[in-house]
Amino acid sequence: DRPMSVAALHAEFEAAKKDARDLLAGIGDPAFNWRHAPGTWSMAQCLDHLNLTRRKYLRALDRAIDEGRAKNLVGKGPFRYGLLECWTVRAMDAPPMFRIKAPKAFAPAAESRLAESRDAFLALQGEFQERLTRADGLDLGKVKARSPVSRHIKFSLGKAFAAIAAHQRRHLWQARQLRNDPA
Repeated sequence: DRPMSVAALHAEFEAAKKDARDLLAGIGDPAFNWRHAPGTWSMAQCLDHLNLTRRKYLRALDRAIDEGRAKNLVGKGPFRYGLLECWTVRAMDAPPMFRIKAPKAFAPAAESRLAESRDAFLALQGEFQERLTRADGLDLGKVKARSPVSRHIKFSLGKAFAAIAAHQRRHLWQARQLRNDPA
């Protein structure tokens, strides 16, 4: 398992910024929107998917942080996490263990512009880091956040941030496979 301290999670989002910048350097919109085969995603769709999930993830984090503060669920760590949460985060990471179909609400557009998608993704990392700063001092194992995919699934706040970082690594890895494709 990756570390779950606020500083380690901040570093995860900083690394995503660097990875996205490196991945997208020197290409234009045609390469950004290129797909290996029909029914597969382009680099644009990978980023668009991550950008689409942003609003729902941020709302879930905001609610969890506010509830944690209201209930005074503070702690310094190390935090304890359930086995299922740990497995779920690993399953979301790169390289993928198996394919997961994106819910319709998170289905990306067919095409997008590189500059807009990249800038939105980079801004997103700052928004996640701002939420981490707000969460600092909370017990990341006890504060719970609802999954944006299903109201019935809850994650500890630490693993929610870890799942977001893993999800991003998964789709940036997927985009890198396209970037490195000789075709």
